[in-house]
This record gives sequence, structure tokens and C-alpha cells, in this order.
Amino acid sequence: MVLQTWNRRFYVSTGIRSDSQHFAEIESLLERHAQALDHYRGRGIQSLAPDEQADVEAIFDEFEEVLGPVGAAKALHLLAPRFFPIWDRSIASGAGFWLGKRGTNANRYWRWMLRTQRECQQVGGETTWGPGLLKRIDELNYCRYTIEVM
Repeated sequence: MVLQTWNRRFYVSTGIRSDSQHFAEIESLLERHAQALDHYRGRGIQSLAPDEQADVEAIFDEFEEVLGPVGAAKALHLLAPRFFPIWDRSIASGAGFWLGKRGTNANRYWRWMLRTQRECQQVGGETTWGPGLLKRIDELNYCRYTIEVM
């Protein structure tokens, strides 16, 4: 599973392995939010609107309970790569979004989305950079915040 590699720190720190209960929880998330995720998959972050805050935070919160704050962002990005931006602890803290305990970060992620949306607009959006813009911004943030920390 890609999340076990991409979110290795969570799996090591929680002791969760490839157990069927964990996979069932992930499947349940995907089933519960299938319609919303399909909707977001077809959109870019530029279309994010203020009235979506409650819905985005609710989805993030449920994913965070199962996957932690970094895993939630990464999973959502994999499911809707043009809409949900990626973060990890180094990037989030470097940008001033210190992550709290699992289940407390939905509003921080919402504010991260708004920040990322502004960054996308400032560089010309997908019109200029194409559909991989969020991943490019993640790579820039990795260079900006993670490499310096290491």
C-alpha cells in the first residue's frame, strides 16, 4: 500500500501494520465519501470556495482519525490530486501550521488549502503550470522547509 510507504512515520509510531481492521477502516472512508471525492477529483484547487469549509474539514477529520494528519492530506491528494494539497510535519511547521494531535487539524488543513490556493493563483494557476501544479508546490515546499530542517 502506497500510504504505508508515503506515511511511514505514522505506521511506525502507531504500531499499525497491514491489519485487516485498518484496511477496512480505509475502505469505509472511501465508501462513505465516494461521491464527494469523485466531485473533488474533477476540480482544481482554484475552484475552492469559502462555503466548502465545513465539508472539507469533515472529510479531512475522518481521514485524519484513521491515517493521522499527514496521511490524511496525502490520501486525499492521491484521491483528488488537483484539489487537495500535500503537507507533512516539516512543511506544515515550516509554514507556521504546527500540527496538533490526531483529530485536531482539520481547520489547519483548511487554512493550508487556502494558502496553497493563493500560491497557485500567484504563479498563474494550472493555466500556466498544468494539472501537476499542487505536486510542484509540494516539491517546492519540501525544498523550502524539509531540506533545511534535515
